[in-house]
Amino acid sequence: MSILKLSNLLLLNIIKETDSNIDIICLLLTCKQFYHSSSLKRLIRFKGIRVIDDKGKISKKFLATVFRFNINSFKDILKNSIPDQQVLLLVDHENYPYWIHPYIFAPVEEEENRVDKRNITTALLGDYEPTLINSIYKIPSIETLYIDPHDHDGTLDLGSISLLPNLERLSICSNSFKLGQHSSLKSLTLDVYNIYSQRPYLSSLGLKFISLTELTIKSAFVLGFESSLLPRNLTSLSLKLLDMPPRDMFNSLTSLTSLEIDFERIELLIEEDQEEERPHQFLDFNNLHCLKTLLLDDFKYAIEVSVPPSLQYLRLWSNHIHIAPPSTSLPMLEKLYVLENGLVGGRINPLSYPSLKKLGIFECDNTIPSNLIPSTLEKLKIHKLTLADDIILDQVVFPPSLTSLSIFGDNEPVPNNLPASLIKLKQNVQKAPTVPLPNHLKKLVLGLEFRKDINLLKEDFILLSPYPPNLETFNIIESTGSLKIGIPPTIKYLSLTLSPNPRESSNCIATHSISSRIPKPIDDDQTQQQLWLPPNTTHLTCQLNHTWHHSKWAFRLDKVINHTNVRYLSITIQDNYDLQFSIQRLDPDNRNVLVLETQSLTGGIITQLKRKNNIDQQQQLYSYLFTL
Repeated sequence: MSILKLSNLLLLNIIKETDSNIDIICLLLTCKQFYHSSSLKRLIRFKGIRVIDDKGKISKKFLATVFRFNINSFKDILKNSIPDQQVLLLVDHENYPYWIHPYIFAPVEEEENRVDKRNITTALLGDYEPTLINSIYKIPSIETLYIDPHDHDGTLDLGSISLLPNLERLSICSNSFKLGQHSSLKSLTLDVYNIYSQRPYLSSLGLKFISLTELTIKSAFVLGFESSLLPRNLTSLSLKLLDMPPRDMFNSLTSLTSLEIDFERIELLIEEDQEEERPHQFLDFNNLHCLKTLLLDDFKYAIEVSVPPSLQYLRLWSNHIHIAPPSTSLPMLEKLYVLENGLVGGRINPLSYPSLKKLGIFECDNTIPSNLIPSTLEKLKIHKLTLADDIILDQVVFPPSLTSLSIFGDNEPVPNNLPASLIKLKQNVQKAPTVPLPNHLKKLVLGLEFRKDINLLKEDFILLSPYPPNLETFNIIESTGSLKIGIPPTIKYLSLTLSPNPRESSNCIATHSISSRIPKPIDDDQTQQQLWLPPNTTHLTCQLNHTWHHSKWAFRLDKVINHTNVRYLSITIQDNYDLQFSIQRLDPDNRNVLVLETQSLTGGIITQLKRKNNIDQQQQLYSYLFTL
């Protein structure tokens, strides 16, 4: 049956179940009749086009879409994709395209308002003026509200917050605030610069928000209110404190499932022979029978902690925390993250936790004892702090249940006793592993480290054969981006670091190409369609190294199109600029290729020209440079 004969309802369901915006565009371009139906197009939405991200900021993906979107015939679908979000800024804040103004700016006049605000559930207040607050109050459907006004040093007045009856999540970033009562608010996040002025409001949280279950206070402060005034229904609490709370501070919060306390990192100047002078404190969480997650960060106190047997995740970011008996067994604990010094003297013993599956040991200076790793472990993370050549893992016996191993730090070779059960290995190395990799390994992430005093990385980086037969992910991160990399034939997901090719770069444009990393790269005058990467490699990530004397970057896209089977290409610059490309070859000789940047929906069909020579007809390859 022709796709054109399918009912509109069925086509809409197909589009609804399609995760890729690229596939939606291709389907609409194929179904011209459906594409030209304005009534049906109003029902279609692109996926993942959010104005506001999970952190309460204007989404980078949305900004890329707004400023680079050039498929004008799909603009109405783009508008359909953001009906439930609203950002309020002053009119002169940014030079946004005019069509997006109703979704960004507070209206100057009523007729400039959006036609329908009934479906708006998420809003971000990015500037502060009374008119903007009033605009928020006129949208009663709001469920999530982020307030982060720029350049506002005064007090944020939210005394009428009850005018938003459906509000469930509120996040405030401000100098100070006034907050009215709200009966249905469930989640509150406060990042307040002048936290001391807010004690009256903090002390009345339990009275103003009777439905509150999640409370996060990101600003460090001294406790100045009674624990009995905290909302009794809290299930999640995150605090940053300047001093130690009372021992029974949290006893009344019997519904807590997650508790995080971060003591402001003011390290006391205590010599090793004066360690006993460190302030000794006690925290009692034994009454919190529902507690599953406990995170404690402290570099100030020597703390003895009593915890309930219900605990499943424990993170103790401190050298001086001791788990008090009888809670040392923790029969339900599955995840433990600790500093190495926290294990000294048996203060914390991983062998005491019979259900432990994930263990992280950080800031390791010494050899890890052979009897420290439980036999139940599935995931292990080790962070080596010392820069010495001492091996810290040579005594460790890895359990046969281990599936994931991550080793961070310098000068630690790949262990020669890796268990056969290992599926994921992540490690910093100075050369290719010289030991066979486990047969069940599926993901290998290697960070290549250079040392100034030695130069080990002169040869090509080739894994020891035979390769693990199931290896499909190979990430190799290397500071110079110049080594030749041997790619196992089973790889589907590949990540590489690229440095500019000096032969192709100019004074201002740094040109990058995958040919700089492939052993014995093929000359362009030879067979044009020969693959440089394994046929299975369909996902490629390229990290472009920064060069100070280049103001722009370029990427040889034609090398990927014509010499690989890659369909999904990610290009990252300086760890904060990310481009995601979809590549669809429309004919066998790659003459026509649809290339779209999936975040901004920028791109189109690239047509590669051909030329004739005295031998045969060959494809003339152009350097399609993406200047960034």
